[in-house]
Amino acid sequence: MFSINRISLLVACLIISVNIQAQAVSSVTEGQSVTLYEIENEQIKSALLFYRIEGSRQFLQQPLLHQGNKWSSTFSGNQLRAPGLEYYIQLTFKDGKTRTEPESYPTYNPIRLTVNKKQSVNIHLSQNAIKPGENIKFNVSGYVDVETRVYIGDMDVTDFVQRSESLWVLNNENNLFNGDQQLQLISAEGQTLSSQTVSFIDPAAKALKDRQLVLRGNASFSLGGQSDSESDTTDSLALSGNLHLETEYKEGDFISHFSGINVNYQHEAEEEFHLSSGFLLNNTYRNHSLEVGDVSVSGTPLVLSGFSRRGLLASTERENFTGSIFNVRTSTVDGWESGVSFDDRQTYGVAVEQRLGQDGKTSVQLSVISGELKQAESQNVGSSNTNPQSGDTAGLLLSTELGGTTISAEVAGSSFDSNTTDANDALSDEAYEISLSRDIYGLASSLGYHHYGANYATIANPNFSNDREGLNLSLGSGWRFLNWSTSFSSTQDNVEKDPLKPVVTSNNTGLSLGFIIENWPSIDLGFNYSNQTSSDEPAVDQRIDNEGQDISLGLSDSFGPVNLSWTSSVGKIDNNLDPANDSETTNHALTVGYTADAIGLNLNLSQNETRSDSKLTSNLANLSANFPLFSDTITLNSQFSLQDNTSSDNSQKNQITGGSARVSWKMQDMFSGVTSSWANAQFGLSWTFNKTTDDLDTSQNKSDNVVMLEFSLGAPVSFEYDWQF
Repeated sequence: MFSINRISLLVACLIISVNIQAQAVSSVTEGQSVTLYEIENEQIKSALLFYRIEGSRQFLQQPLLHQGNKWSSTFSGNQLRAPGLEYYIQLTFKDGKTRTEPESYPTYNPIRLTVNKKQSVNIHLSQNAIKPGENIKFNVSGYVDVETRVYIGDMDVTDFVQRSESLWVLNNENNLFNGDQQLQLISAEGQTLSSQTVSFIDPAAKALKDRQLVLRGNASFSLGGQSDSESDTTDSLALSGNLHLETEYKEGDFISHFSGINVNYQHEAEEEFHLSSGFLLNNTYRNHSLEVGDVSVSGTPLVLSGFSRRGLLASTERENFTGSIFNVRTSTVDGWESGVSFDDRQTYGVAVEQRLGQDGKTSVQLSVISGELKQAESQNVGSSNTNPQSGDTAGLLLSTELGGTTISAEVAGSSFDSNTTDANDALSDEAYEISLSRDIYGLASSLGYHHYGANYATIANPNFSNDREGLNLSLGSGWRFLNWSTSFSSTQDNVEKDPLKPVVTSNNTGLSLGFIIENWPSIDLGFNYSNQTSSDEPAVDQRIDNEGQDISLGLSDSFGPVNLSWTSSVGKIDNNLDPANDSETTNHALTVGYTADAIGLNLNLSQNETRSDSKLTSNLANLSANFPLFSDTITLNSQFSLQDNTSSDNSQKNQITGGSARVSWKMQDMFSGVTSSWANAQFGLSWTFNKTTDDLDTSQNKSDNVVMLEFSLGAPVSFEYDWQF
């Protein structure tokens, strides 16, 4: 709904004061990074973020990143998975007081971030090895438009492909390809939607290269050191190195690949040589494979959404069938220890998928998993909130297309014991999800519903269990110069009415509009409304009843090498139980950028204002510049920032300035003709400064300047050897 830049700015303006308020970010898409919180206050002593994937039971925690007076928490794209993330923040102040957001029942009423799934496209080959003159048949699942191109390696073969709904056939009469090639689907924008390896068999070449052994890898070392004007220790050189190896053996249709030999060296470390623990042996014969080591297992979302463990995985694939069976260690294994054994920390499972019909649009998936994680008695005693120790889970997923509507429905059941030291029976429960999506005359729509039983769990994700149900709806379309989307979601916790927990209902509605008109700036508008209410609270004085509205506007344009953007947002949160805790926020930001050849300049001006008990205003200016000094080998990178913070109640009035400049010299030309390219010698001279001026408390004034010399030598060297016999 919002761009990431706008998200970060909106988050900063919503929670820049001590009076933390609810989240500004409502939804992202898988693969995006997002800043959840950015708080600036010198009275904070420590800050913790408690988070969990939506549907999980247990919260994990991590400290917020601390720089100066700023505390922030950023999640990378690979940490965010659908359906979303739930989190709350805990701040501890220098006076010993603590505060959470949300203030009431944060563990039962966490802030929710919706993570939307990317629409995935997959290729299912009828066979991986293609004989001379044999056509390539494959099914394509997921949405692809008529402009999608088909490539074999770097060659566009779209004109040789016949499409019949999801069944595609590539004419191979001319035998244009030999050996292993990548079959790829490329969108009109140049994005790779899906790829699969195809082996083209050439009888003549096969006779000459029937067996092949390959050794490949890379070696690297780094010799470097630094000296700075503020160091209290003796300066010294640091030497480190790394060797990575992998091997592969091919004979006809059989391929065996081993990876994970990784040796690290660190001079004067407690353990100078270290052998990494990860490894994987993958043996493939045509469409069958056997993997040993750190395997990745996946199946139906509610049972096997995807996890990696040490163990064994056997899989096979036919024209419309895929299946796998596995035995892995339930707990994490260190070193070179095997994951397969007969102890009480094993997980066993089966996952199969059958695609029905010639078009392959109907799919039936079944996942079954059984496992144990028995720990020492002192660690294995708890309540229903502890991780499951042993149990079984099974799930059935049906997906199809009916009358232009894509339907996906899954039902799963589990029987789990969270405490294997007592005499109580295991708890059983169910979970189910259903989603519908349809494109109606260019209008993309989707509708989903989920219900998770309070005692549902899977040992593939020990934290998954939540007494929750929810409904979500989204619509979107593009028409000429206008793109728009709207979404609505509603969830309710404690639907089984546990008297020890409140029933919390959360609703969220969003709308975004985008305008792209030729010779006009691009325009983005966003609106979001949310509210949370509680009922049946164990403690009436901790009720929840709040609502928030956010409006944002973004303008952007470019003029040759110059880029301009302007963003503004206004947010309001009303506490219907205590109007004194209402708050309003505004934010404005202007960015001017210039990029040409090796020169880069960027200026950012912003103002954040929060109004609650008092008004807190923060103005920030930041300038960065990068350009060559004499040639491409000597460059200057610099940045300067100035921040001014004031509050209407005179509790805060300070200025923070900082900056840095670094001259780097790539000395590779000096080694030309003497050493190989791996030398990669670099020399650097840098200067950094920071200054804080507090007009109300001069004891907080501080400044520092550091000058640093740096030198490094060394870079990776890749190699590959093969023997044919």
